[in-house]
Amino acid sequence: IGKLITQILSLKNYPKKPTHRDLNPNNIFFTNRGVKFIDFENAAQDDPFFDIASIIIFYQYDGNDEKTFLKLYFGHELSQEEHEHLRMMKKAVSLFYGLTLLSKTSSSQKNIGAQVPKLKEILNNIASGELSLEKEENLALLAIAFLRNAINYY
Repeated sequence: IGKLITQILSLKNYPKKPTHRDLNPNNIFFTNRGVKFIDFENAAQDDPFFDIASIIIFYQYDGNDEKTFLKLYFGHELSQEEHEHLRMMKKAVSLFYGLTLLSKTSSSQKNIGAQVPKLKEILNNIASGELSLEKEENLALLAIAFLRNAINYY
């Protein structure tokens, strides 16, 4: 994780913009009047790619959906440099959520073993109601899946 943090800290600085910094399905509502965002406690002037990476991860965009979303958001095809920056922001988002969730679990839940499902499977189980984050062991599973996602996937 230390190597990953060093990589993230060495990224090129993009112009800071207002960012939410916690865009996940619980903070985004689709209404008849458009999209509404709530829970701005982590909002800051920061790298906009962090919010974009959050949306892509939580909504599990595949390659085509991600490409369409990025073109609509930015108004152009991303350069190779921008794609690499986004890839690193996906790692940063996964690391952020993994560490945040892990900090909310007791030490007994942090040693749950190597049989943690992939992040996509856990997010699908949460969305379908099969997995409740009210249980601390499920929170620990999600935290570890985010950390593995940060280290291995992107």
